Amino acid sequence: MVRLMAEIQSYPMPSHAGSGPSKVISFLLKKDDLALLDEMVAEFPSQVNRSDVLREMIMPHLHALRLAKKGNDWEEVLERGNGLAYLRNLVRKAETESALAFSFSI
Repeated sequence: MVRLMAEIQSYPMPSHAGSGPSKVISFLLKKDDLALLDEMVAEFPSQVNRSDVLREMIMPHLHALRLAKKGNDWEEVLERGNGLAYLRNLVRKAETESALAFSFSI
């Protein structure tokens, strides 16, 4: 999956080979939030799942916080990243479609 998604995923799931212990993080979503997440995931190529999309949302912020704590420049981490750019484009597309639907309804 990593090779196929390199152009979209900035933070692919690591193989964990030699990277030390890992933990699975899970949480509950409200029904309407889950529906929106599923709608978002459906806009990605079929290999991408919910975890991949959530990872793309969370990991840049963790990396930015790590850099900020070290006193390093962190803003660029949140600006770059193929996954975040793809997600932003999905939101912009929804905004545009909503604006078009609204203008036709007037």
